[in-house]
Amino acid sequence: MWTGRFDGKDYPVTGDPTSDKRSYLAIDDHTLGLNARKGGKIIISGRITVSPDGKTRTVTVSETDPTGKKFQSTAVYMTGNERFPVLGPLRESDSA
Repeated sequence: MWTGRFDGKDYPVTGDPTSDKRSYLAIDDHTLGLNARKGGKIIISGRITVSPDGKTRTVTVSETDPTGKKFQSTAVYMTGNERFPVLGPLRESDSA
């Protein structure tokens, strides 16, 4: 479980054996940057982007597995009539 802010700072993760900290940064109204760390090393970095119409979410990540092997992946999620939530303008209180 992760609880934190979209401010680019690392916050602890519980219940995930692959990472112990995560950070998310609001890049714009539709894009989040992300990093996951294990033992202080970045093991996952990437971006989550929601399309302007809110119907497509694209997650692109670069990862390093426990053996040191590096790989990249992209996942695209699409909805029918529903919309993925977008960030909207970042409030001052969200960036503190």
